[in-house]
Amino acid sequence: MEVLREHVDAIALSENFSVNGFRLMVALASCSLIAPLIHLAPGEKSRHLFNTVVGLIIGLFVFDLAVLHTIGSAIAVYVLMIVAPREFVGRIVMSLLLSYLVAVHYYREFYSPDLVWDSAQMVLTLKLSSVAINYSDGCLPKEKKTPTMQKNELQEIPALIPYLGFVFFFPTYLAGPAFEYKDYIFWMKEIRVAQFSVHLRNIFLILVSAAGFFASIQFPVDAIDSPDFFPKSPWVLRCLLMCIPVVLFRFRYYLAWSLAEAASAAAGVGYVPATGRWNGITNNDILCVEIPTNFRVAINNWNIGVARWINTCTLIST
Repeated sequence: MEVLREHVDAIALSENFSVNGFRLMVALASCSLIAPLIHLAPGEKSRHLFNTVVGLIIGLFVFDLAVLHTIGSAIAVYVLMIVAPREFVGRIVMSLLLSYLVAVHYYREFYSPDLVWDSAQMVLTLKLSSVAINYSDGCLPKEKKTPTMQKNELQEIPALIPYLGFVFFFPTYLAGPAFEYKDYIFWMKEIRVAQFSVHLRNIFLILVSAAGFFASIQFPVDAIDSPDFFPKSPWVLRCLLMCIPVVLFRFRYYLAWSLAEAASAAAGVGYVPATGRWNGITNNDILCVEIPTNFRVAINNWNIGVARWINTCTLIST
C-alpha cells in the first residue's frame, strides 16, 4: 500500500497537483474498474463483505490511518442504536455526528487545509444519521408516519455485516452521494446489469466533467481575490470574468459524482424500480444546474443526495 501511495504521490507532485486530491481522484477512477467484480460474488452476504473490504482498502490508500474516523463513527453509532432509547437515538446520533463534523471542518480550515477525509465524513454523517433516524421511526405509531417514513423505516437494528457494507460501499464512500439503507439492501439482494446506454451516458458525463475540471486548473478561483485580476477592466467585465472560475470550480464536484455514479452502475447499483431508470445514485444534473429555467431548478438538481437527506431526516422525521 505504501509503495503504491508513494508512486501516485510522485506523479501528483511532478504535475503540480494536490497530493491528497490526486489520491482521491485515482481512487474514484479505480472504483469503476473494481466495481464489476461484485457480480462474481455468489450471494448477498459476500457482496456486503466485498464492499466492506474494498471500501476499507480504498480508505487506507486515500486517507491512511484517518480511515479510523469512519470506523470509529460507524461503531459508535451502532453501539448507540443498541444502548440508547430507541425513540431518541435518531436525534442523539444526528446531534453527535453534526457536532463532530463541525469540529472536523474547523480543524481543516485553521490547521490542515489539505485534509480530504472530511468529504467521506460528510457522506458518513448523512448515512449514519439516516440509519439511526429510520430505526427511531420504526417505533412510531402508524398514524404518525408519512409515506416516506414508512418506506425507509427500520423495524430492527441492521445486522453488522450489511451495516458495514452500507457504510463502506466503495463507489460512493469517498465523495458520496448518500442513499438510504433500505435502498442499499434492495440493490444487494439482486445485482442487476445496467444497459449499455447507461454506461455510455456515464462515460460522457465523466469526459465533460474532466474537461471542466482541467480547465478549472487554468482558471483558479483564488485569482479572483488578487489585485492583479484584470485591474484595468470595467467592473461589469470583471464581474463577468469572475463567473468563469466559479463555474469551472463546480466541475471538480461533477467529476467526483459522475465517477461515483459510473462505478455504482458498473456494480449493478442505482436502479429505481418505480421509474425504471438508473438514477438512484445520481447526485446532480449539470444542465439543470448550469442552465436552469429558474433558481429553484438549479438548487433541486445540485447535490441531490443532501437535499433528499434534509427533506427526509430533518424536515420530516425530526
